[in-house]
Amino acid sequence: LTLLLLEMKFLYSVVAVLVVGSFFMHICDAADAEKLSYTVEHAFGTSDDFSSRGTLEIVSRNRGKITQEGSYDWEEKLYETASKQGLYFVRITSTHPETGRSVVAEAFTSACSLYASGFSDSFNLHTNSAGYVYAFSMSSSLSCPKGRLSKKTMAFRNVVSISESSKGPSPHTEKMLAENEKAREEKEMEHKDPEANKSFIEKYWIYIVLFVGMQIVSAFFTPQKK
Repeated sequence: LTLLLLEMKFLYSVVAVLVVGSFFMHICDAADAEKLSYTVEHAFGTSDDFSSRGTLEIVSRNRGKITQEGSYDWEEKLYETASKQGLYFVRITSTHPETGRSVVAEAFTSACSLYASGFSDSFNLHTNSAGYVYAFSMSSSLSCPKGRLSKKTMAFRNVVSISESSKGPSPHTEKMLAENEKAREEKEMEHKDPEANKSFIEKYWIYIVLFVGMQIVSAFFTPQKK
């Protein structure tokens, strides 16, 4: 009984440590997320090098915005890539200024669709609990028109939504403790009364053998009727 109580105290202590640890990890992740900086780069076609597009700002847990930096000198490059039915690439780098850790995520969309929309694109970012963008998808508001692509003025617009990764289900500690306690009680009962788990034959085999033996002997010595 003393051993059982000690094991139960140990299990409750482990559960308490896990809960407190998870709480502090959540606080630390939230603090780290506030320190992260996000750079946004883009490239026009598979052979183009990435250049700066702007910065990403996390406005809330489910919304962000991209601030355009520099001029629109890349409009001609986008038009040429769109005319060739090429792809437009975006790269987002999440960087922690103190630790130097960075996570890079890339995605692409049709350059023709993006140009036809007047450079109106939508992003769906996927972040972990620490705030790092580990994946994202992007799309434009219009599809690529048929025929020759006409030149138009770009009006930079974007919509950024954020999906934070959800945590897995927590373990059912109460059910686990109850099952462990029941298993221990059953094990203790086995040690206290080893005869309880024996089958009928295991318990009374000696009597069965004696009964069968007596029947055989009795049949052998009983005279047969003529």
